[in-house]
Amino acid sequence: MTPDRIDLNTLHNIDAYNIVKTISTEGGFGDVVLGEKNGSEYAIKLLRLWEVHPEERKSVTARFYREFEAGSIESPYLVKSYECGEYKGNPYHAMEYVPHGSLRDIMDKNVHLNNPVMLAVQVLLGLQKLHKNGVVHRDLKPENVLIGDNQTPKLTDFGISGFMYSRETKTNWMGRVKEMFGTIAYAPPEQFDQYKAFTAMRPTIDIFSFGIMIYEYLTGHYPFGEINSAEDVIMYKNRMKKKEYDPLSKYVQVNDPRWDNIIEKSIDPDIKNRWQSIEDLIRKHFRSELEQLERQQPYSIKDNVEVKSQNSNPELIVMNGEEPKRKYPISRMLNSNTGVLTIGYFNPSIPNRNNIEITETNTSYISSFHATLEKHNDATDKWFLRDGQWRQVNGEWGWFNSTNGTFVNSQKLDETGSYLQRGDIITIGDTTLKFD
Repeated sequence: MTPDRIDLNTLHNIDAYNIVKTISTEGGFGDVVLGEKNGSEYAIKLLRLWEVHPEERKSVTARFYREFEAGSIESPYLVKSYECGEYKGNPYHAMEYVPHGSLRDIMDKNVHLNNPVMLAVQVLLGLQKLHKNGVVHRDLKPENVLIGDNQTPKLTDFGISGFMYSRETKTNWMGRVKEMFGTIAYAPPEQFDQYKAFTAMRPTIDIFSFGIMIYEYLTGHYPFGEINSAEDVIMYKNRMKKKEYDPLSKYVQVNDPRWDNIIEKSIDPDIKNRWQSIEDLIRKHFRSELEQLERQQPYSIKDNVEVKSQNSNPELIVMNGEEPKRKYPISRMLNSNTGVLTIGYFNPSIPNRNNIEITETNTSYISSFHATLEKHNDATDKWFLRDGQWRQVNGEWGWFNSTNGTFVNSQKLDETGSYLQRGDIITIGDTTLKFD
């Protein structure tokens, strides 16, 4: 169905939501309006699908619904999604209305929040919750941090979010990058590199953006220079690649010695030199603030802490892939004689080659014999995941790893493997699964 053109000036309702006013018309193909339903207010994002080229509508719509799914992750530091639907052929989703504007609005007014350290910690906890659910934001910046009650930051606009270790950079017919996502001032160099842009997404992308954003919040400047022209962009990128940034002390008196190390290690152009996870950064610098938040909000914070319970009947749930929300009831699928489940690409010509077969038709990153899942019926009574499988190749038996790797919580596995815990994110090719 061809989507209808919608005029916001004459828009009175979207299904059961009465439209009160327009909030924003600046975001890509999406408009945001304030809606009212049953006495409650909602921010409703409406996709202008009629403006999208017909050949691109499927991918743009998929990205739009991915934004809704990211907002369905429970956290006090993420803008919550409530409902999605379609109005006259145009997708929409209703989300939490945060009335106090964005961090950008605060910065433009030269107003500072009460506690910049707590702001940083709460933004990090929002990112951490996304990462634990396999999602990378990819466009963290002041415009995408809304300010809720009690000055609580809430991350929003997951429109270009991606799943960890998936390869979502688009290429043209020559194999060159044709579509890259992010905002120049905040994106790490690899996100806009013609060669490194193919690198699978990691938490380090968001950590880089976090460092840029906090530097700007503290000083009112970008670390690598101003961006007012095309020439400035080139200079900014060159300084970024060389890590030539102005120290905080050039602009402000630094009262908290933690900031220098936090920013230095966040905005390093070399991925290997950055903080590798939100947990690393919090553990190093923000333990006391995390404990304070736990005392204030014990039920909303506790899931961010490294405490995971074991589920006696877990499932593997597809979060991102060609069969989203598909569940593999691994306890029932287990071969009681071997205690092993093999995982690999579903080849319709050779079905049942693996116990868990993952559909992959658009790419070819999953190996035919990709990984091995084992149930250890011993004192641990846990599940164990290894990359690769024990099999015969050219007449020789041995352990052979997959071509593109198996990842758990962004950490690459080998044949020695790792125990799984509830909530762990497993990435195989472009498919992301949750062990739950």
